[in-house]
Amino acid sequence: MKTLDLALRASDHFGQATLDPEKKLPEAIIFGVNDEGISVLSSAMDIYDAITQAHESSAVNNGYAAVGALTGGWAAPLEKGEGEPSTPPSEHPERSRVTLITVFTRQTSASVIHFADGSHFTDEGEGRGALANELSDLAHCLCA
Repeated sequence: MKTLDLALRASDHFGQATLDPEKKLPEAIIFGVNDEGISVLSSAMDIYDAITQAHESSAVNNGYAAVGALTGGWAAPLEKGEGEPSTPPSEHPERSRVTLITVFTRQTSASVIHFADGSHFTDEGEGRGALANELSDLAHCLCA
């Protein structure tokens, strides 16, 4: 199954009520995806604490096809040709609340970003930064 299909499967699993950015998530969730479905591995107020908990509580190579995260945050448009934003999304004048589902395998990643107006944006392999690095490391520990 393609990584984007796994991200969309997780999006369906968690449901629209969970994905509404206007209803702030109480905790970030780290999950594993395998043939049986989706299993919550950890949750915490801070996404990085949830990742640490997943590392600490899970045996190496649990046979997951992918690991992922469900969290809330901010998104903002990039200027044309801008590889990295000059302003953090939370401070951008055109920011909007989002709910992010991102999934990592050992080889690739995909994300589904849900906006308050009900629309969503998908990407394959474009995730980068601290969260992407941490989830990639987790995938290398927990995925077959």
